[in-house]
Amino acid sequence: MNEQPPEPAARLWRRLRLQTSVSWAVRYALAVLAVTLAFDVRLVLTEWVGPGLPTYITFYPAIMVAALAGGLGPALVATGLASLATAYWILPPVGQIAIASPVDRLGLAIFSGMGLFMGVVAELYRRRRHKAAAYDRAQALLEGDERFRNMFDRHHAVMMVVEPETGAIVDANPSAALYYGYSREQLRAMRIQDINQLSPDAVAAERAMAVAEQRNYFVFPHRLASGKVRWVEVYSTPFETRGRPLLYSIIHDITARKRSEEQLREVTQRLTYHVDNSPLAVIEWGPDMRLTRWAGAAERVFGWKAEEVLGKRMEEIRWVYHEDEAQVAEVSGDLTTGADSHRFSANRNYRKDGSVVYCEWYNSSLLDESGKLRSILSLVLDVTERKRTEDDLRASREAALNLMEDSVEARREAEQASADLRKSEERLALAASGTQIGMFDRDFVTGEISATEQLIRLIGLRPTTTTTTTTTLSQTYTYREWAERVHPEDLLRIEAELARCLNERAPFETDYRVIWPDGDLHWVSVRGVFQYDAQGQPLHLLGIIMEITARKQAEAALREAAEDLVRSNKDLEQFAYVCSHDLKEPLRMVTGFTSLLKERYGDRLDAKAGEYINYASEAATRMQGLVDDLLAYSRAGREKMNEPVDATAALTTALKNLRAALEDSGAAVTHDPLPTVRANPLELAQVFQNLIGNAIKFRKAGVTAEIHVGVRRVEAELVPDHWLFSVRDNGIGIDPQFADRIFMIFQRLYTREEYPGSGVGLAICKKIVERCGGKIWVESEPGKGSTFYFTLSAESQ
Repeated sequence: MNEQPPEPAARLWRRLRLQTSVSWAVRYALAVLAVTLAFDVRLVLTEWVGPGLPTYITFYPAIMVAALAGGLGPALVATGLASLATAYWILPPVGQIAIASPVDRLGLAIFSGMGLFMGVVAELYRRRRHKAAAYDRAQALLEGDERFRNMFDRHHAVMMVVEPETGAIVDANPSAALYYGYSREQLRAMRIQDINQLSPDAVAAERAMAVAEQRNYFVFPHRLASGKVRWVEVYSTPFETRGRPLLYSIIHDITARKRSEEQLREVTQRLTYHVDNSPLAVIEWGPDMRLTRWAGAAERVFGWKAEEVLGKRMEEIRWVYHEDEAQVAEVSGDLTTGADSHRFSANRNYRKDGSVVYCEWYNSSLLDESGKLRSILSLVLDVTERKRTEDDLRASREAALNLMEDSVEARREAEQASADLRKSEERLALAASGTQIGMFDRDFVTGEISATEQLIRLIGLRPTTTTTTTTTLSQTYTYREWAERVHPEDLLRIEAELARCLNERAPFETDYRVIWPDGDLHWVSVRGVFQYDAQGQPLHLLGIIMEITARKQAEAALREAAEDLVRSNKDLEQFAYVCSHDLKEPLRMVTGFTSLLKERYGDRLDAKAGEYINYASEAATRMQGLVDDLLAYSRAGREKMNEPVDATAALTTALKNLRAALEDSGAAVTHDPLPTVRANPLELAQVFQNLIGNAIKFRKAGVTAEIHVGVRRVEAELVPDHWLFSVRDNGIGIDPQFADRIFMIFQRLYTREEYPGSGVGLAICKKIVERCGGKIWVESEPGKGSTFYFTLSAESQ
């Protein structure tokens, strides 16, 4: 093996050679500089005192300086440069390398001889001085060698002296012979390359890494005489003895530490892989509440990349939903102060794109011995889809309850159904609060499945001795053991789903039933990801399992209650329609006969009887109007036909129907460009007609009614991909405490003498909008007008 001298030693020898070269260059450069300065000084003196200066008066000092500083060589260079400068610029003929006068030639010869004489004297002096210094150093080295030898032979550490250029082992102490298993004579006959097990390229790489990490040692594998390979750290120091450059090396065995580091690195790599491929987002905060880890499904759940959020505080990211900030601040406060080391929270967060995601946070804090916070670890589970399912069920319940307002009996049944639903939701909330998560690692090569103790309990595989939840995959079981616990009807479905996910390279997600040893049936939900080898074959399935038995039971109860409500509401709707329809004929007869009674026998009756007839006729007429309104309410939304509808055309139809009221009141109606939505065209026109008609009816006295129909698109709110319509007026307004009451059937805020009507119009609007999948509400203050809002699905949905 070819091991070169360590980098620090090689650099030292190169530096010594470089210093020698630099010293030589400096001496000759000084000679050139001295002649140049001498020539410049002569020019200055000539201008000052005039011509007639001795020819070489300024060049003799320059030659003396070059000789004393550099010896013979620089002195000769200085003499030659001075001679050339004198012959060319000073002695005639000026400007030519020629000397006309014999006297000048003799003077130049004498000057050159004096320069040679001074250089020889200076060189002899310099050599004598260096010889004396070398003698002193040799004496010091002889004394130092003796002390070094005593220390070298007696020290218990492994030591070697190596020649840097060839790698030859000049000497090795007894500890080195004992460690390597060779005699000292055998080691002195070897080179360091015979021991080192690295290739020349690997040695160069290790040398470069040491320089980059700024460390003064190297790590090599050395082979002993027994054939064993041990890892060592080599600390080398260059020195010189009798003019011979050597390396003094101290060697430490680090094999045990190297093995521990390899094991730790392997464990860390596996743990990092599991964390990065977990369906949970893994987030860690430092003591200053700055993000220090962003792993697992964090990027998929929240949308930010690690480099975008690491080092930032929570408030800098601004990802907490505004209504949940107080709750999150409370949880963070308990964790940072040490009031609670484990906290669960469920809150909403903003994604990078502005959308809202529902998350369950499992938080734990780590404190040091003094009780000071070191870090907070959060495992985050995305439950947005589950939340949307719950919201859909809740919306269905609310729609069913609204239909129950047709009669007192229907309202009573709706309240009972609502109570049943609340109980179901409470059971679901209780089940969710007790949800536990287990982790597993299925090895497709060995067939074994590693799991946490929590997962073993969840699937009822076998009892464990502890009830503490842990994330360590310390339990193992076989596929057969697991299959025996799965419900037979679900086993084939699970395997088919597993094969599909492997074929499509998709995450594995499914729900199935497990049979516990006591015979109880439990539902679990599994979510996992696959790990593949270089050939694309599956190696591992990593994932989590959650028990969802309570949620499944609650969902079944909710579906059953919703189906009962739908059946009941259809019966009530049919009952209201039949009653209102069948009441019209008797009412027409009452109205007709009271009119005949007044017409034919009015002159035979006294004034009191006529007044009674008027009361009866007026009551029958009002009853007729109520029956008509009830019939209209029962018909509203009866035909649930959602189709693309031009809202502008529906508004135009409504304004045509209100033409007389608009002309009488002088009201002004404006509108934004209206989109195409999904609705029933006649019913949408009725919604506009009722809302604009109310704005005309409830206008301020002496003030012209101004009504505006607006609209805007909503994308990332509670009703995504919908249009939000608004009907704004400048009328008398509504007290906010009655904002919900006005949408109930036959509910009025004013007497019939003040404002006519039966209190059915807004109830019809609510019924139509909710049948189309939207919502309707009002924002108003007394005396400041009202704005009615309602949402409808976009046509592209």
